[in-house]
Parts: sequence; structure tokens; C-alpha cells
Amino acid sequence: MECEEQDYACAPTTRALELLNLLSLQDGSVEQPADTFLPASLADIQASMFYPLAVRYAKQTLPDTLSLSQAASASVSAKEATISNCTSVLALISSSRASQKEAINEKGTSVTTHGVKDLLAEDGREYTLTAHCTTDTHMDFMLTPPKRAQEQSALIVICGTLDSHVDSGSAEQPVRNFLVESVLPLHADDAKLAKTSLLKLISLVAFAGQTAGLKRDSSDLSSCASPAKIAKCRSISRYPTGDEIPAYQRSS
Repeated sequence: MECEEQDYACAPTTRALELLNLLSLQDGSVEQPADTFLPASLADIQASMFYPLAVRYAKQTLPDTLSLSQAASASVSAKEATISNCTSVLALISSSRASQKEAINEKGTSVTTHGVKDLLAEDGREYTLTAHCTTDTHMDFMLTPPKRAQEQSALIVICGTLDSHVDSGSAEQPVRNFLVESVLPLHADDAKLAKTSLLKLISLVAFAGQTAGLKRDSSDLSSCASPAKIAKCRSISRYPTGDEIPAYQRSS
């Protein structure tokens, strides 16, 4: 296996959903692992009392390609949302304001960006991003738009929240201040491709959360349900065939 840069245009297809039937089943007594890296909209990120972060995924309509028993399908339909614990979150944002830096000590610097918007939700909400870094690396976290540009888009990795008043699991008080671990600036064209792929990837994660712990008709390996029967691809980032996964739809 060789490392390769992720293509923004690559997104999972419905072929990836077939893998859900081959994954190890969880039962309700097994605690969900929290050492997970998840994609999410900023508005879906929640503070957690016991884990670094939590993400609330809205219920999605399951594609016909994912076969579940009638009992399992009814259970999935009853779920309005799923909560996934995680260590960090991948998000897509845009900034129209200059980032501000403040020296913490001789070697430490804090970079803060206000008025950040979520490109995945496009709901008009504004957020604040804060990064603690060394003086030598503070430019890696600056989100100031370049000259003759109105905004700067970027993929960011969020590792925590800084809103002390937010109650865990409270939808009435959404998190607005995030702690950032890394920033990858994007050109506007790359941001559009990244948005399309991320919304489909979030759908896949939401589908997996909805079906976790449910017994499936084809959960036992057979000649019809076997790792050898799963579609193969030359690039690990996508399947070459299969219908497109619908973009993730947030609840209103």
C-alpha cells in the first residue's frame, strides 16, 4: 500500500454501504468507542462531559441498497438522531475576517478567528476558532482572506470546545467557540469539491450510526454476503461503481 493525497472529488458510493452488513455487530451493552475521527457540520458538534467531543447526526433516509430486516428497519425509522462520541472532527469553513494573534509567553501564541461560517450547513451562524501554537507555527492557523478575495475557505480539525456555559447535549445552546488542531487552506474550487464529498461521507457515517447494533438478515457470511463478493477498487478513496450516496440532510 502506498500513501496518496486524498482527491476532493472522491466520495463514497452506495457500494460502501454493503460493508455495513459485514462489520462486527455491536450489542447494546458494548460501549461505543470514542477514539474516532468524524466529519461533521459545526452546528452538529456538541460538548461532552466524558469525551472530547460528540456529534449529533440527524436521521437519514436509508437507500434501498442497504438491506435490513423489517424489525431492524422499524427500529432505524424510530431513531430521530444518533450521537457519536469522538476525539476530533473534520469540518469545512470559510472566514471573511482577519485572524488575530496574541502572545501567550515567549514561545506560545494564540490565534483567534471570529465570524467563521460553516460551508456544510450554510445556515448563517457565526463561530469562533481558537488555536494554541508556537510563535514559529502561528501562520499555519491564520485564516485571513488573501488580497482581492472576500473569504478564505479551509478544512479544519477540531479537537475541543471552549464554551464553558454549554450544557452537554443541550440543543438550545449550540457550541460557538471551537479549539482547532490543524488548518488546511483551500482554493474556492477545491472547497466546492470538498463540500460535495464531505456531505456524502457524513451520510455514510450517519447510516452506520443508525444501523449500529441492529441484527441484519445478511449479517452471517455466506456465498451471497462475503468479503470476496464486495466490489473492489484500485483507489482506497472510492468505489468505481455504484450509485451516489445522497448528501447529508440536517434537521431544521
